[in-house]
Order: sequence, then C-alpha cells, then structure tokens
Amino acid sequence: MINIIRTTLLFAPAVTNQTYAIDLSQAPAFARLRELTQFLFKTYPDDVSVLNELAYGFAALGDFISVHAVRGQLQALNRLEGLAEFARVDFSANFSEKAKKRKVSSAHIAERFDTALGVVHQQGFTPLTSEFVLDEWDTTASLRFVVAGTIQQRGHLRGCIADAIVGQYDDDLGDLITFGVTPPRETAYAV
Repeated sequence: MINIIRTTLLFAPAVTNQTYAIDLSQAPAFARLRELTQFLFKTYPDDVSVLNELAYGFAALGDFISVHAVRGQLQALNRLEGLAEFARVDFSANFSEKAKKRKVSSAHIAERFDTALGVVHQQGFTPLTSEFVLDEWDTTASLRFVVAGTIQQRGHLRGCIADAIVGQYDDDLGDLITFGVTPPRETAYAV
C-alpha cells in the first residue's frame, strides 16, 4: 500500500510558554530541528502533548527512526492514543528496523535531507510544502519538495538533487529514502 502525505514546512511546538519555530526554507533546518526535538524529548519525556508534536515534527522531515523512538516513549507512558490516526507511526517501526539492520541513523538521513534541500535553494527554488510517498510493502519513503516551476525546471532539479546525493555519499540510502520535487497540487494535473 502506498500513502501520499503532505506536511507543512513549519514545526512549532509550544512548550512552557515558549514557541520554537523552524522554517524549512532555510537549508540547515533539519539539523536545527533535530537538535531542538532531541532537547525537547530529553527535557519533557513525560509530556504527552510535546511528544505528539515531536512525532509529527520528525515525520515531516523523514526521520522515521526518531518517530519510532517517540512512539516507544508514548507506549511506555501508555498514552499512544494521541497518535492513533497517525499513519506514519506504523510505517516508522518497519522503517526503523530496516535502518537498524543497515546501521543507518537519523543523522545519516539528516545529512541527505540537508544536501537535497540545499540543492533546491542553490537552484533558486523555495519549497512550499513537503510530500511523502510511503511504500509500506518495501518500507521506503520518498520525500518530495513541492516547488513551483515548469516541468523542465523540476526535472532538472530532480537530477541535480540525485547527482548531489550520489556524488557526496558512498551510500545514498536510496533503499530507505529518496528526495525529489513535485508541483503544487493545483498544477499537478494541469494540461
């Protein structure tokens, strides 16, 4: 079964009268989000509302390994009901197991995300949102940055992202997660 999920490019958990907001139009956002969410996870390990927000924040960036960790904490607290309708949670368990067998960490995925997002910016585009295509049969994820532009521009951008990731890393992790681009929904089916 394949699920397509769109996520906003803003993650803003409200914690103790403070709001942390990270705009993913900035290239180093994944690393910063990862630092923030790990800080919040360690600081508020029993706060169910924070944990629920963290699960969504991690999932918005393809960090299904961390989603699985948050899910484990919620299960330990016997408070998983907040994510009952969250389709990516079950996917995260299988994804995490596959990543563990491959000795892949969240940091490995973060590096590739930052590389892909950096290419999007270098080519003069700003992602509007992100879209995930989750293939539950083979436990792969494809994160697609939703960008405006012509078919040719998006095709070129896809190639640039692939070249950057394959050129920079010995293992592109393509059997776990890939990165690409897609048009905004209103133009996706335009003739």
